[in-house]
Amino acid sequence: MENPEEENYEPGIFAVQAYDATWVLAAALDGTGTNRKQLIEKVLQVDYKGLSGKISFTERKLAAARLFEIVNVVRQTCSGFWSDELGFSENIGDDNATYVSSIQNLEQDFSSMEQWNTRRRQTLSISTNIPLRVGVPSNSHFKQFVNTGNKDYYTGFSIEVFREIMRRLPNLPYELILSDEPTYTALVEQIHKKKFDAVAADTMILASRLKYADFMQPYTESGLEMIVSLQPKMPAAWVFMKPFTRSMWTLIAAITIYNGFVIWLVERNYCIELKGSSFDQIGILLCLAFTTLISLHGTIY
Repeated sequence: MENPEEENYEPGIFAVQAYDATWVLAAALDGTGTNRKQLIEKVLQVDYKGLSGKISFTERKLAAARLFEIVNVVRQTCSGFWSDELGFSENIGDDNATYVSSIQNLEQDFSSMEQWNTRRRQTLSISTNIPLRVGVPSNSHFKQFVNTGNKDYYTGFSIEVFREIMRRLPNLPYELILSDEPTYTALVEQIHKKKFDAVAADTMILASRLKYADFMQPYTESGLEMIVSLQPKMPAAWVFMKPFTRSMWTLIAAITIYNGFVIWLVERNYCIELKGSSFDQIGILLCLAFTTLISLHGTIY
């Protein structure tokens, strides 16, 4: 185990999705070579059943799941299936499969539960006079997501998404509190310190931030991403030249000419070859400057 000190070392849904994405890319790379267009087209044609479910693409986007498996997390068994078009069923892909509109008709796992409907969910909602303390960053760089310019009413895409979610949860008051934390990581950490109950912002999901709070499913098109290095612009044979910037080349040339000038200044009164016209002196100086780079120490040819 690489990190035994972690409290929860089981892979989550993001690890499962990353695993499926790796297999999809591996299958697409098989036989396509390095042609990017062919690779993209082959990825879009994938119809693959991975650990996270069926993977297919519609209109160049990951198709939404149409069938869900109901899992009993206590017994770790499959209790049935649900689809938006057909409803609940104990099995699928069978001519004798029956579909019902209520989960109560499934096996004994739900025999003691009341029928799940909208009224039932409303009665389970929390009713309290203490509002949730929701932190809002004051230093957001993208005003389209979080705009705190109006101190009386915060706006932005992330704020409106949060308000819409809370609107669907009755009897759950909340309060948006402006936070002056310098970074988003520090803002998320305030949830762990009990200063806030939640954060409404365009917060990127990072491993370091998962230590302090849980995140909702990403609601932007970016979804789950992986940071990789760009393809180098120069061939691999010339990679050693990357540290030599324009400033470094200028410094090397100046030091080289300075070394040649010092040698010429010291030796000109003792060596006949170092005397002559000004044009000859300049040529000799430059020659001395560059021969010091390739000559043995103490010997100039």
